[in-house]
Amino acid sequence: MGLGIGLATPGLQTSGVEAVESDQAGSAAGLCSTSRYLGSIIGSAIIAGILGASDVDVDGLSLVFLLSFVAAVVSAVVSLGLRGRAAVSAV
Repeated sequence: MGLGIGLATPGLQTSGVEAVESDQAGSAAGLCSTSRYLGSIIGSAIIAGILGASDVDVDGLSLVFLLSFVAAVVSAVVSLGLRGRAAVSAV
């Protein structure tokens, strides 16, 4: 999971900053970082709650993997709806 985040973060950060005007780039970068941290905190809390409620057995782990799979599928579907960048003409 760490490798995937490490590979995805630079592209996400760059696309988030390039999608706004240059005077808003700092705010966009901060928003990207904050949302990443908030997602990590919420995800960790959910996983801890599932594992804590299931006495750390195989059933709890299978639920965690199922929820992770569902989140990955939802993310992939949402990413298909993202709009592309406008072409920049070299003048």
